Amino acid sequence: MSTTITGATSDGYHSFDELYDHRMSLTAALTQHVGGIKSKLHSDGDMFKDYFIIVFQLNGNQCSYHYHMDNWKHFDHLKEVERAPEWNGHTANDVAQYAKAYRK
Repeated sequence: MSTTITGATSDGYHSFDELYDHRMSLTAALTQHVGGIKSKLHSDGDMFKDYFIIVFQLNGNQCSYHYHMDNWKHFDHLKEVERAPEWNGHTANDVAQYAKAYRK
């Protein structure tokens, strides 16, 4: 039996949609303090349809997230640039480690 996973899929406490919204809200709050940029294009000029990228630094380490264009206004505090800086290869696990180190 195959299960279709959607934004409404829940662990019994939170749906994926709710968790993504929390991540976006927390990232918007964090970048009000650490700064960053937002762009409708990756460094190579490409982008996922209807998405944008934010890029910020934690302790000198590059972090980035993609968000749907519906969320652009939540990042009005970030400078818009024509193209995002080149991705340095960081992973989701790297960003989690940078955030843990930033808290200390």
